[in-house]
Amino acid sequence: MDGGARHGDAVRPEPNPAGSRVTAEQQDVEPRRTRPRVLGLVAACRRPGGREGRPGRASKLDTFAAERMLLDRITGFCPYPAVLAGNTIGQDKRFVERHMPGLAGYLHYRTLDVTSVKLLAKAWYGDPAAYDKPKDQEHNALFDVRQSILELAHYRKTIFR
Repeated sequence: MDGGARHGDAVRPEPNPAGSRVTAEQQDVEPRRTRPRVLGLVAACRRPGGREGRPGRASKLDTFAAERMLLDRITGFCPYPAVLAGNTIGQDKRFVERHMPGLAGYLHYRTLDVTSVKLLAKAWYGDPAAYDKPKDQEHNALFDVRQSILELAHYRKTIFR
């Protein structure tokens, strides 16, 4: 997949300078999608059994405006260079590099992929060591960010003592 595969997905910056709790909230920053792009997403969001995933929502922000909002938010909480962190963030990093070069320039070249930490926890300590994320709101940006923060707090408490 190229870095544009998720163009227009909601992004939610959640700075966490004070440890392992959410310290600030902001509305989702969702760049505007063109109609052909939205139609392509509907086809790409097919789930097993033929059900559709979340098609695009209309947004009043273009990608540049979304990038500016994210940069303003991130620079207010994170010193340069900021580390991109979260679950399975490889595509997120490629998207930012391709569509938000200003934001990419503020980010550290290293990332913290929480899914990788989970894989190590399972490999080294077995299934009970892994954080079990609730599945009730899987496609909600704020929920995912909070779960990533809780997951890292879990690993800090249980295996990184």
